[in-house]
Amino acid sequence: REKMTNLTMSLKHMATYPFGLPLGGLLMPQASLSPPDLMPFPSHYYPDELGQMMKQLCGSGAIPPELVGTQLAIFCALAAQGVADVAWPNEQPMPVGISAVMGVGASTGKSFIEKILKAPFSPYREVHTDASGEKYGFLIEDASRESLIDSMREWPVAGLITDEAGMLKPLLRHAHTLAKLSDGSSLHHARKATGRTQVKDPRLVMLLMEQPDLFQETKIKLGAKKGGVGLINRCFVVSIPHKLSEGTYDDVKLSHDMTVWYEKKVTELMDASIFYLKGETAKRPILKLSNDALRHFKGLSQHASKQCLPGSDWFFISEYIGRHAERVLRLAAIFHVFMHGTSGEISLDTLLRAEGLGNWYIESFAQIAYEPPKTTQAEDDADKLADCFYQFFYQTRYLQFPMSDLRHTALSIGLTPTRVTRALATLGEQGRIRVFVHLKKPWVELNASRFPQY
Repeated sequence: REKMTNLTMSLKHMATYPFGLPLGGLLMPQASLSPPDLMPFPSHYYPDELGQMMKQLCGSGAIPPELVGTQLAIFCALAAQGVADVAWPNEQPMPVGISAVMGVGASTGKSFIEKILKAPFSPYREVHTDASGEKYGFLIEDASRESLIDSMREWPVAGLITDEAGMLKPLLRHAHTLAKLSDGSSLHHARKATGRTQVKDPRLVMLLMEQPDLFQETKIKLGAKKGGVGLINRCFVVSIPHKLSEGTYDDVKLSHDMTVWYEKKVTELMDASIFYLKGETAKRPILKLSNDALRHFKGLSQHASKQCLPGSDWFFISEYIGRHAERVLRLAAIFHVFMHGTSGEISLDTLLRAEGLGNWYIESFAQIAYEPPKTTQAEDDADKLADCFYQFFYQTRYLQFPMSDLRHTALSIGLTPTRVTRALATLGEQGRIRVFVHLKKPWVELNASRFPQY
């Protein structure tokens, strides 16, 4: 009778216990119930003056460093993409630009930081040629597919920057177009009204920010699921659903020296980009990795490829992992151009900095793309019943009880005899219980080695 009462109490007053997740390096088991907490953003990987900018804009704690760091990388990419390309180990060139998609809640400071970092680009919003006075824009905030193509046909280096990406829904349906433009692939466009046009050698970076609820829809349009164009796999992806600090923006600013340095760098690179586009200088230089950086990059690429294989803990985002090496190489080239110009080779130090940031964005994407595995009713019932068994044991220290006791008392947690039978079969298959016969009656024995630690 005492055992019966304890079992009944366990069934009525179940407790839910947290399930801890192992995190080894970047490994996160897909079978887990929820993703691990995201590690702090590694601001220290930004080199030299860019690192100083990170400290000054994040020092007060008012604005999340991942918001500042992501925007800083994209604006550096916007300045650098028109003046150089970067070579794969097989010497095939690739644009240095990289893009970002961000789900950012209200009052996080996204527009505040964007205003600071965009300021030096304002003179290049529209550039007039000396001959005809035609207008070409480096910065695009709102566009349809047709207007984007028309703009880039005239001026094929641009940045699509917006903090209201929800307004671009018609354009985001054409993810394949955006993917070709960001990859530097020439685009052939034909319409009855305008005829055939071509965007040659385009360079496009994107910074798409919007509210978290709209972001859930956007990430699917850009290919967060397996298959499709997978434009999002070319991007850094961040979700900041709400303000993480109670600090104010009063102290968030760049020092005078840093402001001058940043404006000078942007001006130098944007002016050089204009010269290339007007054909006033030779073809863009192609940056290469130093010997040490090249050896490390090959190992990085091989490791990423292994994580894409079935059975890997990262297989559920294998398409994003598959472009990890590309994102790292692009970011390393951006750092090199912004800090050292277009001469020299990309050093191992620069590559390691880009890799450290790229690793963080993998974890960020994993959190955003993660979907818990779906369970059957029998599995859910088995977990519910197991919780009761564990509480029963810790209250009574009994590992065995008649199955007939269970069938009656399980009704108190909504389990019919049929569902109890299926749940017991699942627990037996999982090795958490065994059923044996004693005095011609079935008994349940709990496997104490499978108990959670309370």
